[in-house]
Amino acid sequence: MSCRLEKCAKLFESLAKNRMMQLVSMRTTLFLTKRVNPGSKITIEELAKENISDKLLDGSVYTHEEQSLIEKLSAMDYLQKLPVYRNLSEKDQILFLENNYWKLSLFALAFCCHSKGFGQIQYPAGVDLFSKDILFDIYISPNFLQEIRTTLYNKMAKMKISIEEFAILCGYFACDPDIEKISVEGQEQIEKQQDSYETLLMNHLIGLFPSNRIKSTERFCSLISIGASVKQTHADIESVLLLHDMQIWMQENPPKVTNSYSTSTFYLTTPIPSLEVRDRHVE
Repeated sequence: MSCRLEKCAKLFESLAKNRMMQLVSMRTTLFLTKRVNPGSKITIEELAKENISDKLLDGSVYTHEEQSLIEKLSAMDYLQKLPVYRNLSEKDQILFLENNYWKLSLFALAFCCHSKGFGQIQYPAGVDLFSKDILFDIYISPNFLQEIRTTLYNKMAKMKISIEEFAILCGYFACDPDIEKISVEGQEQIEKQQDSYETLLMNHLIGLFPSNRIKSTERFCSLISIGASVKQTHADIESVLLLHDMQIWMQENPPKVTNSYSTSTFYLTTPIPSLEVRDRHVE
């Protein structure tokens, strides 16, 4: 009986891995072969209610803006296909997409670049990770931009992540339950889904190293730690966007300076607004 149960468990695990492989394959195909209708305006609220792939057209894209957008949309399409998505309320679905798509899109882009041997994170057809406006911003260090392009890439290249590990990690990173304002029920559903991917990854590694549990555990911890690198790379990208936004604002709103003769002190009288990091991923 135990032998039969073991065979059933292995079959279930094999089916689960195949499904994860299928999902990442569909996401990659969508990313590389689809484009957005020019001039279309898309919101996450709209995407949560519709099949994202239905809004896309056939054909490759070559500009930074188009590739950046299709990358994010392909990540959201992936999230919609996860089993947990249909179990969430409409409000929780929006929060799930809004908070987790960038983790998947950045991780998947880095793996795609690694598999193609680009040497850094970039978009296909030689399109840079950053827009031309940022590349030509004299206040943003080119060295910092290159560090952003290469840090996550180098970590993944050093670890030599397999396609099976990548497929399972996509689901694990995409199902981060740490989401503000989400319902308790929604958070529990997402956490349960993430736990299932964690178990799937651990069992996969045990199968690779059946006689060395320590090695499989070390590999597991190293793979999971990539999540921290993904978050740090995203934070660095957001800091670049924020700095660029501030430079634009300063150019459009030059500071007014008044001279106080009594104290020989100059005062800045133009208020600087409180700038929040804008979500540039879906525009």
